Amino acid sequence: MKGIDPKSFEPFVNYTHVKDKNGIYSFYPKENEIVIEKVEISPEIDLKTLQPIENYSEYSKDKNNVYYNFKKIEDADVKTFEPEGYSIGKDKTGVYYGTHKVSGVDVNSLEVLKNDFFKDKNNVYYKNKKLDGIDAASFEKIEFNFIKDKNRLYKIDEDEEKNEIKLIPINEKVNLENFEEIGGNYYKDDKNLYYFGENEFKKIERADPNSFKYDNENYT
Repeated sequence: MKGIDPKSFEPFVNYTHVKDKNGIYSFYPKENEIVIEKVEISPEIDLKTLQPIENYSEYSKDKNNVYYNFKKIEDADVKTFEPEGYSIGKDKTGVYYGTHKVSGVDVNSLEVLKNDFFKDKNNVYYKNKKLDGIDAASFEKIEFNFIKDKNRLYKIDEDEEKNEIKLIPINEKVNLENFEEIGGNYYKDDKNLYYFGENEFKKIERADPNSFKYDNENYT
């Protein structure tokens, strides 16, 4: 590998990266060659003591700090930090999404869910934001940007550039006690059939939820 010091070379994080005395490198094959790119890393990193945490390529630590994708996680405790997924971690003082500490999370009751959702005994969180007003005990993710609790359905409107998340209640009246998935983004309750589109939730007028069937290619 050109440009890497052979004396200090060593594989790093399940061979997704390598390191030497000068830095961290990623590599990938391209047109019968291996392309090597130096990774931009936090200036605080001590390369001599840097090591992966468990088998996660995202998380690493040295003698002083914890890092996510080689960026420093502010205030993370080196001795007690442990990953809880590919983007969520915790230590004795709190919970982190990426490099951000998420305010107010109860570490002892942390439960990591799918697709960047997690919760504690009191609240539900998405990425580094608390979802105000959601009942943690009955919370359920339906589609990538639709969720529900015992009270109603909600749509998540996310602006990644501004790091903003809006929780929009869905006004359609749904019987949540027997609300269930049929398949192919179709759902039903005891009276109606519904469809989740990419950005909308709608009732399908005059459809019979009891006789409707979905077979991956056709619906009747």
